[in-house]
Amino acid sequence: RAAQLRFTQDETRELMGRIMGDLATDETIALFSERTEGWAAGIHLAATSMRDSSHAAGFALGFARSGSQPIVEYLVSEVLERLEEPERTLLLCTSVLPRFCAPLCDAVLAQVGQGSAGAAFLDRVRSMNLFLVALDEDGTWFRFHHLLADILSHRLRLTLDEATIARLHSAASRWFEANGLIDEAVTHSLSAHDAVHAARLVEVYADDLLNSENWRSLERWIALLPVEQTK
Repeated sequence: RAAQLRFTQDETRELMGRIMGDLATDETIALFSERTEGWAAGIHLAATSMRDSSHAAGFALGFARSGSQPIVEYLVSEVLERLEEPERTLLLCTSVLPRFCAPLCDAVLAQVGQGSAGAAFLDRVRSMNLFLVALDEDGTWFRFHHLLADILSHRLRLTLDEATIARLHSAASRWFEANGLIDEAVTHSLSAHDAVHAARLVEVYADDLLNSENWRSLERWIALLPVEQTK
């Protein structure tokens, strides 16, 4: 599994040193380790690309912002294109979720007619070792590897119209609200371009935060809202 295969910082340093020589500085090693999350193939591809680049500093800056093109091409060709169309659609739709569990996937996938596919989808992704990162020991919450998540988000915008994507975010917002996870409910409501609903959530739950003296969360919620919704 990915957790066992993930390179440590020292292993990343050794691999990059073999490929890049003096270009493998502490800053570059830290950058590659963070962006690839210790994924050995990703480190190798990025290191080779930077070594062969005519402008190494520019490559490192671009990689910090958006990843390495060979990694992107690998993920697209070796992961996405090998999936059946329904599985690809499920991946794209769940890419709106920074973290997800089976019931949340059900709520979101219902917007594309796959409302009971969440658990089976996660089992399938886990069985394929598809760059899935577990966020708890119980195996309830997951997220995608950041590089894969970036690609899925980009493809989602190319594949689905804005209204459909907004519905995915709205469904996520409603699920988070129903489960008392208001931070994420507000965020997804804003991503759905529904500032009115986001403002309502802040208004409804503001007293709870004030009573618990959780000022920082309230300030963060208010800062997320458009100016016209805070008046």
